[in-house]
Amino acid sequence: MSLQVAKYLFLLYIFSLGYMQPSFKIAGFTIPPSDLIFTLTFLFWLASIIKKGDYLFRSSISFVPLSVYFLAVCLSVLFSDSVQVSLIKLLGVAYLLMIPIVTLNLIENETDLEKAVVALIYGSLIAIFVGILSIAFFYLDNSNPLLYFTTYHYGSVPVGRYPRIRSTFVTPSLLFNYLSVVLAILLAAVEKELIKRKALILMIFATLTVCVFTFSSGFGGIFLTAGLWIYLEQDKKLAKTLSLLLSGLVALLLYLVNFIALQPHSTAPFSFKIFGLEFFPSARLLVWIDSTKTFLENPLFGKGIGTNSCQVLFQNTDGSFSFLTDAHNIFLSVATQSGIFGLIGILLIMIVVLRMSSKSNVLQRAFIIAFISAFVYQGLVGAFEDARHLWLLIGFIITAKNLELDSRRMKHL
Repeated sequence: MSLQVAKYLFLLYIFSLGYMQPSFKIAGFTIPPSDLIFTLTFLFWLASIIKKGDYLFRSSISFVPLSVYFLAVCLSVLFSDSVQVSLIKLLGVAYLLMIPIVTLNLIENETDLEKAVVALIYGSLIAIFVGILSIAFFYLDNSNPLLYFTTYHYGSVPVGRYPRIRSTFVTPSLLFNYLSVVLAILLAAVEKELIKRKALILMIFATLTVCVFTFSSGFGGIFLTAGLWIYLEQDKKLAKTLSLLLSGLVALLLYLVNFIALQPHSTAPFSFKIFGLEFFPSARLLVWIDSTKTFLENPLFGKGIGTNSCQVLFQNTDGSFSFLTDAHNIFLSVATQSGIFGLIGILLIMIVVLRMSSKSNVLQRAFIIAFISAFVYQGLVGAFEDARHLWLLIGFIITAKNLELDSRRMKHL
């Protein structure tokens, strides 16, 4: 009974990842509603293990890098600039690492995996609908109070007659990261016909629309997703090669744009010239430089998880100022807070997950495309190591591989 309840709660948890607002704060950390649902899921799952002595806990080789990463994080707490803050953050890291472990243990077969995917798709409808509604309100009813919660300041994006959408998320970049995962899975859902084809195609167009209005620095991830999808699904060699090369080139160019500010700003400590034109460093370049300094000052154990990776004052395009403390890069963020051992841990997780990729079915292909786009590529321009949906995605990849191995074993019996 406990196991069945845990499974239902887990589906609700996946559904709830589609919104982070309204949320509440504890000790300076944002706690979305999904965290409470996961806590209940974990407790019922734990109860099923205690109650059923014959319950077989499923493990994976991927648990090794997860353990390495957690050990590195624990060491960073001991040497933290703020032990109290790091101890609280340690609970959050333990929770994040439990997501793929619980995913592997609650998804017992292909049917469970498909249910989980459908739950993610339905949950994303909230963020997509609110995003579309916000775009419509911006042009039809600009004074609508909903826009206060669902739009974001322009930051380094040029000010214009358009909204910058964050929908039900805290920032546009995090919304985009979530939707890029959903988009890859939607493409697979069309092929598997998990939901009515017309509804899925409509969702894809709506998702792309909201993605555009996030004006995210990781926008190249969309082109990377499209290129990888065509590469893996297309039979013609020329089409496969061209799609991969063109999408990779566009993604690279859009990534390089993140190094330069789109207009001059008073907070630029330097400028540089390219082909005789003067450019100023972007907010991301400034935080990357400062975060690198932080890492070099604390190379072994970092400053401590939960502490600031950098301290950069940046003038936004609207003239206001932002005080930036986030590394805007998964790997730099982990390195500054957990040192070289934490960086090794997160790189090991990435490598092991990539090595677990498989082309055996369309869902597995969608998962790995989503991981490359959202974790690897967008991880270079955003510190998404705390994004719940990415740890769920890691859980999906581990689980899909485990189910594939189980299927092979059954065939050999």
